[in-house]
Amino acid sequence: MFWGLVIEPKKKYSQTVQSSFHVSGAVVDPAFKGDEVLTLFVEVEDQNYAIANLKKGENVHLDLNFEQGTKINFHSKGNGTIHLTGYLIPDEVDEADSFLDSEAEEEEEESAEEEEKVVSPQKDADKKKKKKKAEVEMESDEDEEDQEGEEEAGDEEEEDEEVEDEEAEDEEPEPKKKKIEPEPKKVKKRAKS
Repeated sequence: MFWGLVIEPKKKYSQTVQSSFHVSGAVVDPAFKGDEVLTLFVEVEDQNYAIANLKKGENVHLDLNFEQGTKINFHSKGNGTIHLTGYLIPDEVDEADSFLDSEAEEEEEESAEEEEKVVSPQKDADKKKKKKKAEVEMESDEDEEDQEGEEEAGDEEEEDEEVEDEEAEDEEPEPKKKKIEPEPKKVKKRAKS
């Protein structure tokens, strides 16, 4: 959440920090007409610190954190107005824990994705082997079925032949019939008298 403070010349801004905050930058008010250098100070626990020297048109980047319960005092030297900007630091206990939890979850997800990428080629290879094995088994089963079908057909033919042979053995052979052709009649010739 945004935090900001406008520091007017010759004024002190004192407070006991209620919510921790971060100061990110300082800039001289654009309406300032002078060329003088403005100095920004912060007093923390009775110790005064100069944190920035500013000229018109300059932005100074700061990285200052102030924790809840700290007594602070901002003030400036010079005739210009200074704007401080930053943001509130979320409640460290609750927000830090939830941040760490969400960060840990993200790391776990990334780790799981990386493991999946690493494991996936192995899984793919295993799947391909299983698929090929299944195809080979199917072909083998089909071949066996074809062979069994051929064997059964062959067995049926053999059985038919055996049955025919058995039937032939069981039956008494029919006597062979000779075709009897009539003998030609002998015609006696009579002499003519």
